[in-house]
Amino acid sequence: MAAGVLDSELFFSVSDEGPGIPEDKRAKIFDMFYTAARGDRGGQGTGLGLAICQGMIGAHGGRLSVEEGIDGQGTRITLFLPLQAQPDVEMEESA
Repeated sequence: MAAGVLDSELFFSVSDEGPGIPEDKRAKIFDMFYTAARGDRGGQGTGLGLAICQGMIGAHGGRLSVEEGIDGQGTRITLFLPLQAQPDVEMEESA
């Protein structure tokens, strides 16, 4: 794990030492219901976790990135959030 500030963003990075995610599949891991056949769960998940994370982080003006892990082993996923406050959103009241 690593955390810090880069430019105007806070980042939090998590790496593992698993089989990794092939480069051509990395963009797909954030798709709703996508599961990977590799790894210790063998595609047995629901494919919702990373899609939900991406939506929540995006709602706060942030982003997620995925890349090869340290020394080419495993995967590293990094969460970025802006340090500058986002403008307030006005809520409409329902009747």
